[in-house]
Amino acid sequence: MAYALSIVKQLCGHIGRNVTFTIDGEELTVFGASERYRDEGVPLIVIAEMMGFDPEQRKKFYKWSDDMMAGDGHMEPDDPYLIAATEAFMEYVTYCQALIEQRKIDPQEDLISILTGAATDGILAAASDDGQLQDDELLMFLVLLVVAGNETTRNAISGGMLALSEFPEQKA
Repeated sequence: MAYALSIVKQLCGHIGRNVTFTIDGEELTVFGASERYRDEGVPLIVIAEMMGFDPEQRKKFYKWSDDMMAGDGHMEPDDPYLIAATEAFMEYVTYCQALIEQRKIDPQEDLISILTGAATDGILAAASDDGQLQDDELLMFLVLLVVAGNETTRNAISGGMLALSEFPEQKA
């Protein structure tokens, strides 16, 4: 647990040094690139960093998250939103599976390494016969993290920023 806490502390400092923005939206700098990441959103970038994603994959990560969310509620098999959501899910899971396998061999200081190590060490137990966390359980957690973590945080920040712009006296 101390290992995970040290990573969170390190990440907090990293994020604090690399993300600045103003409430009125006049300035937005994320990880050294002004405006470039406005469409990707800070929460997704932070989640990607936590998970140990290659920064070059951020555009895909954003698309996967948005496509999976857009498929919600679409039930017809030929619905383009459902098809895009399914494709995004499969691409994301394939990417994560490769990353899990890589982290089993070469752990890094990221969330996937922590969870993979905890599963291997038996710290995280599961309902399987051997009590070990299975890769499919870890993959579904990672799906939940990217979809729910990104979506809720992005909406909370947007809503908070809107509220502060409408009620500037609350900024203090």
